[in-house]
Amino acid sequence: MTKAEQIAQFDPNGVGQQGSLFGLPFTPQTAEVIIIPVPWEVTVSYGAGTVNGQQAVLAADPQTDYNLQDHP
Repeated sequence: MTKAEQIAQFDPNGVGQQGSLFGLPFTPQTAEVIIIPVPWEVTVSYGAGTVNGQQAVLAADPQTDYNLQDHP
């Protein structure tokens, strides 16, 4: 599927795709930007645990709202 087809079929009001950042329909082959989550706790000031942050983001991000009525 081409990038144009992915964009045409994407429903921003629908359920996001699991396993993709923010539920967007792009694959690494069609994306213009690839974000690589890196667990980095070298500069943590108040305690450990940030190393698990990327899993929390990936678990929550398919629920991202793209249409915010109060922020046009």
